[in-house]
Amino acid sequence: MTFTADTRGIHTPVAIGQILHRHVGQPFHDRANSHRLNHAWVQQVKNQHSSYHRKTLLEQGTADFTRTTYGLTPDDKALLYSYYYLQRHLASGIFVLQSWERQMDQSLPWFNRHSAIIDLGCGPMTFGLALRAHQLLKGRGLQGMQYIGIDRAESMIRKASAIATDLQQCSSAPTFLFEQNFQEIHSHLRRLDGVVQSRGTGWLVFSSSYLFASPTLDVSSLFEEIHNVLQRHPDHNWCFIQQNPPVSYLNHKWHQFCNLLDQHYPDFRTQASEISIPYAEYSLEPETIGQLVPKTSIKLSYEILTREVTP
Repeated sequence: MTFTADTRGIHTPVAIGQILHRHVGQPFHDRANSHRLNHAWVQQVKNQHSSYHRKTLLEQGTADFTRTTYGLTPDDKALLYSYYYLQRHLASGIFVLQSWERQMDQSLPWFNRHSAIIDLGCGPMTFGLALRAHQLLKGRGLQGMQYIGIDRAESMIRKASAIATDLQQCSSAPTFLFEQNFQEIHSHLRRLDGVVQSRGTGWLVFSSSYLFASPTLDVSSLFEEIHNVLQRHPDHNWCFIQQNPPVSYLNHKWHQFCNLLDQHYPDFRTQASEISIPYAEYSLEPETIGQLVPKTSIKLSYEILTREVTP
């Protein structure tokens, strides 16, 4: 099995492609070829086209991954989601991290014991994989990375945890924690002693990929939780990284959140853009595993908010 390095558009390292094969491609095809296939998988997945999978089963990525629907379990749907969306969202995450470094004219300063990366609606740990990919492309490791993934779906947490275990084996002892409830974030941060002890050298990095497009998201409640975290850690620099499709109605809740943030922290800097990103995906099909397949460019709206504490 050979993976081909990408030299066009967004470059996803071969090592990441191999992780995707182990945790997405192989389980998907093992499931499809299992002798114990249940009726729902046969009828809803094996006998249907990819457009049906995306539009009906996954609702273009907004499906409820806590419930069984169409006979498919939450774990079935998390696997299906990863198969169709993980590489696309991974590519946009790599692009945004590269944009942050260009804008700030420095390497990512988040990999130290005084910092924490909080991934809101982490899914199958897509942003964590983007961080690993970005560091690989720069010839760096994940030394000191402290990542907390939050997702209300246990199925996504299970998928993310499996990928995190793989990353811990192939990189330099990063810390990965997962939680379904945002309220537990404070106890996790207390466990990371370096974060508590930071005096202007640490960062709190909040990532959200497509979270603010959710029709059920309560913006006020989310802001109160995040504001509480920032108030408890006033000596930290912070950064918000938001990604969404460039469609106005899908970004309405993000603008609400920014207005609330501006009322309390008016001195943050903003980097925002709408862009089309060319990229290719690694094939996860058994016959062409590891080959690069050009895909339709990613239409992305992203915004990076940064606030650095004055010493």
